[in-house]
Amino acid sequence: MPRHPKTPPTRDQLAAFNEDMLFMDDYDHCLIGVASRYGMPNVAAYNLDKVIATLMHQGMSRDQACEFFAFNQLGSWVGEFTPIFVTLLTHE
Repeated sequence: MPRHPKTPPTRDQLAAFNEDMLFMDDYDHCLIGVASRYGMPNVAAYNLDKVIATLMHQGMSRDQACEFFAFNQLGSWVGEFTPIFVTLLTHE
């Protein structure tokens, strides 16, 4: 059954592409899919804007959220299965 476009994929759906895939705790609502590159394992892909919005919802200013994200999430390398962050662009 196809999922509704506003419903994020589940960890189980994404892990079907790579059982060793890593995820961030408490950010499942920011998942957007799987990222694939030649010669590299599939990894979880997160919507960067939703991650920042989540941090702001937790009480951080935009600047604080961006700094926290850059250092603690984007800057956190945990091996070849480290998730990626995607900036979605819209077309008008």
